[in-house]
Amino acid sequence: MVVYRGQAYPFRNMLFTGVNRNHKPQVNNMAKVQKTTAKGKRSTRGLGRLFKKAGAKQYPADSTVKGNYYLTYAVNGKRITTTLKDSDGNPITTREAAESERKRILAPFAAGDEIEALQAVQSRITRAADGSGTTAG
Repeated sequence: MVVYRGQAYPFRNMLFTGVNRNHKPQVNNMAKVQKTTAKGKRSTRGLGRLFKKAGAKQYPADSTVKGNYYLTYAVNGKRITTTLKDSDGNPITTREAAESERKRILAPFAAGDEIEALQAVQSRITRAADGSGTTAG
């Protein structure tokens, strides 16, 4: 312990790093499913991030800027960003269509465990092979 100007510091490096004596530990409030902010409700955790892209700039999904919708989500620690496209292969430009496509893409990952997620992916593959389902790439 080091005493400097009447203050006791348990470690020497705290003496010179500017310790904040009024520091209070932050509480993790991210466990809530939805959080209300000044701008409105946030989306459910685990459903990725939906945004618009116009040129090289990214905008929030509810922005009035005209642009295509993109989805960013993480799988096993790897971040994946994809353009949302409809069944004809055209980029999606409406919020409702983007939300439905987001649910379709992330449905296998919303499953409880890995076995259910893999079964959901396998069922999508078999539907696509049979021609009864649509795929977007």
